[in-house]
Amino acid sequence: MKKLKKPKVVVDTNLIVSALIRRGSPHKVLQAWSLNYFYLLVTQNLFAEIKMVLGRDWVRNKYGVEQKEIDNFIELIRLNAKFVAPIKIRDMPVHVRDVKDDMVLVCALGGEADYLVTGDRDLLELNDNFLLGNLKIVSPKTFLELLKNSK
Repeated sequence: MKKLKKPKVVVDTNLIVSALIRRGSPHKVLQAWSLNYFYLLVTQNLFAEIKMVLGRDWVRNKYGVEQKEIDNFIELIRLNAKFVAPIKIRDMPVHVRDVKDDMVLVCALGGEADYLVTGDRDLLELNDNFLLGNLKIVSPKTFLELLKNSK
């Protein structure tokens, strides 16, 4: 029996924040990563954004997340994610309507990701764009189904 290769995946920052506060599918996606079902890809810039967003006071205050839990989560990503070089913005085959989302797409393309997991409609509408090659842009729920069906 042929063993399936473990997919390379970029998870959008907003889903990583949602995962930390234990909300539904995003949390399950990061649980699947912690169980080694896929490689999590990040760039230095994406990692810095994750740290910045999780460092905001409102995350701790609104959701009651302890600073130690945030620090441990960031350290888990730093130690276990695969850091990749992004492609240059000027080399992108397509651009996202919201330029802030380009950071996620350059990570996925630079790391030759199989999947970009996001809840962002601007990114999701790029799925199946032939200019993105084999990259699939999917929701957390769809990604979890794909993982489940690949076992």
